[in-house]
Amino acid sequence: MTQAQLAEKAGLQRTHISRIEAGKYAVTLETIQAIAEALPLMLELAEVEKKIAEYDARFANATEYNADDYKAYDELKSRYDHLMHEWEKASYEVEITENQ
Repeated sequence: MTQAQLAEKAGLQRTHISRIEAGKYAVTLETIQAIAEALPLMLELAEVEKKIAEYDARFANATEYNADDYKAYDELKSRYDHLMHEWEKASYEVEITENQ
């Protein structure tokens, strides 16, 4: 995972992450919490994105309709939408905390 990816998911600037890694920034408890909360969410998002891509490839090569595949795909897309909503909510909360 890159600094940019972690920063995006935690709702922080990449330079903020870089300064934390270099020990040049006094980290607040809120920032530590945002980073810790972002990591599991990032991992789950990555896994769901991977599965969606696998279904996309399967559908591109499909010669017949498979209702079970489309149902599973729709469930994955719903899960992805929910996770993205959670990430956006967490990012907004961190932004408010960091700007106080």
